Amino acid sequence: INAAAKQEFLDKILVVTASLAVRMKRIRRRDERSDEEIRAIIARQLSDEERLSFADFVIDNDENTAVLPQVLALYASLKAV
Repeated sequence: INAAAKQEFLDKILVVTASLAVRMKRIRRRDERSDEEIRAIIARQLSDEERLSFADFVIDNDENTAVLPQVLALYASLKAV
């Protein structure tokens, strides 16, 4: 994704984020990959800072924040527009 693509093709961008530790834990559990494999995959992706720079909305999907209230609040704000 880049700024030109966002302007031309997308109305809004929602980024769902979690800490690196949480993401690695989830990937390990789901895919049974090594830490080295996981870090290599993540290194090929946009950094958190890059993804967040494009975000119009952010949902925190860590282990301490409930996701559903965030989604419902976002839905309500979009519905009101």
